Amino acid sequence: MMLTSSAARTLIWIALVGASCGSACGPGPSAVGRLIAYRDAIRGSDPAKKTSAIADLRRHGWSRFQDVTAPSAAGVPLWQNWPDKAATLGIGGARARRGRPVVHLAPAEEFTLAAQEPAVRPALDATPPTFEAVNYNPATDRHIQNQHFLDPSAAHRRLAAGDREVKAFPVDSIVVKTFWRIVPPKDPTVLGLWEWSDIKHFPAPAREKDWDKHVCVYQSPPAHSDPACRAVGADQFYSLTVQDPSQFACLNCKRTPDRGDRLILIAMHITTKETPDWLWVTFWWRGLDRTDGDEWYHDNAQRPAGLTGFWKNYSMDTTLSLYNRAKQDFTPDSAMFNPYIEGATESTDSNCMRCHDQARVYNSPQFRHEETLVGEEGTLSTDFLWTLAFKMATPGR
Repeated sequence: MMLTSSAARTLIWIALVGASCGSACGPGPSAVGRLIAYRDAIRGSDPAKKTSAIADLRRHGWSRFQDVTAPSAAGVPLWQNWPDKAATLGIGGARARRGRPVVHLAPAEEFTLAAQEPAVRPALDATPPTFEAVNYNPATDRHIQNQHFLDPSAAHRRLAAGDREVKAFPVDSIVVKTFWRIVPPKDPTVLGLWEWSDIKHFPAPAREKDWDKHVCVYQSPPAHSDPACRAVGADQFYSLTVQDPSQFACLNCKRTPDRGDRLILIAMHITTKETPDWLWVTFWWRGLDRTDGDEWYHDNAQRPAGLTGFWKNYSMDTTLSLYNRAKQDFTPDSAMFNPYIEGATESTDSNCMRCHDQARVYNSPQFRHEETLVGEEGTLSTDFLWTLAFKMATPGR
């Protein structure tokens, strides 16, 4: 029997998981096999198997959310004790400080890139500033350092030697990207409240300013608020109070957090190397008027009972698949995006993997983002990580 390169890669990956660490590193061969089975069922044509697989995959995605948001010994969510982007990539010589939240912020790259399009910029200018922070778990950080991925000359030596892909990240790798907005001490921050009915045309962008509902987030909500902008307290979000602004360094930011501000978590991406092409999970705040049900578009679908407090105010979507059915068939296997991020800056047919599959270094002085194939001559794939591609291609970035 002939195996496709994708199938062979999957079988090798399952074998490597068992050989390298067994149950100690997280997923284990049986879990990887289940994830691959979910992916294949979602791609398939059996409606019952598809529905079941989507529900099972969502349960798995929720479990990853529980893992990274679990409190650490320092009292902060686990992911905030991991090295952040500044530390891992050596930006300014920073190293992550342990035992307290470390948030090296930057303007959300999705917004920065989208704003370069003149037709898009006015809609984004109407959106409050959105910041991002990236954290790498120890396995990911270790792999980046040990493989010398941060040396652009090493990347181009690999290209010259004919390499087409960097050494794959280990199976226990996790990257968390979080998105934040500032709530000042007195004034509200306006935040869109996503509903799937906000998709008026498909595919097309769904700008936050055009959503049907918005809320006004206050540190201390007033007793009476404008019915057109329902008042919500910042305590309905995971948030950080800025007591020492130096803890919240913001690279290339026009607006930086001031003492007394609250940073509210509006969205989160989690990606884990549980399969060769990673598992992709995204979360967004949807605290009010949540919908119950078992379908993927219900806010509470497959949400575990163990999520409590502000963590239960987030909704999610997840995918394992890059190869999708017809785009006009709006299902989880044909689109996977975060409403606050890709929905607002790209389009409602976005898929995490379609973008990240293009993460690579080019054999030229100037980094380019083009629709190319993994393994194409003159490119070095960075295992789906754009931050790595940018850093490897651009000295000092």
